[in-house]
Amino acid sequence: MVNENSELISVDLSHISQETELVNLFISQLNLPDLYGNSLHSLGEHFYYDPMLKIPNKIRLLGFEQFSLSKPNLASELLSILRTNPKLVVEIVNA
Repeated sequence: MVNENSELISVDLSHISQETELVNLFISQLNLPDLYGNSLHSLGEHFYYDPMLKIPNKIRLLGFEQFSLSKPNLASELLSILRTNPKLVVEIVNA
């Protein structure tokens, strides 16, 4: 789990099969309340505005290649959302 203002979190995407699992994984990893809903759109708004200042400086996406092969649209949307925050560095690890 991540503490507020953490510098880095690693998120393993290799076993994600649907949007709600992905959103719940980020909610859990960032210790966010459930009020953000179970959609990428609502999570994306949080990444852009970061009202609770819980977004780390860097997110390492583990298993991204496997995830993007099985869910290409979801993977593309996730990257789009993460890149809305100019302070966030996204590192993709395929192994």
